[in-house]
Amino acid sequence: MLIKNLREESRKIFAFLGVGLVATAVHLFVAWCVFFINPSTDPLVANLIAFLFAFQISFFGHRNITFRSTAGVKKFMLVALINFTLNNGALIAIINILDISGFPSILMSTFLTPGVTYILSRVWAFK
Repeated sequence: MLIKNLREESRKIFAFLGVGLVATAVHLFVAWCVFFINPSTDPLVANLIAFLFAFQISFFGHRNITFRSTAGVKKFMLVALINFTLNNGALIAIINILDISGFPSILMSTFLTPGVTYILSRVWAFK
């Protein structure tokens, strides 16, 4: 039983990483496109636009692949908004403290919060 549980948890973690990498790639690609079209875009605006695209991939991927759940979107939306808030906090810090703006600031902030998403999704959103 313990081995079966460990296997299933390992599968979830690897699926989370796979879905997360795809959603992150979409997030970064959309942010890059926003800056390509208008280099003077506020990074927080570009991050919001990118989030809106990546959220859809993240939700459907985690619901159908990672957690194999029939849960609705409401709880995961709250998880995603918490993650987005933490991500924007990191983005603001990167811009103001490190004086890095534009696409590089989004690239840095995007990789700081996935653990929070996994834990909240695993124990609450897709339970």
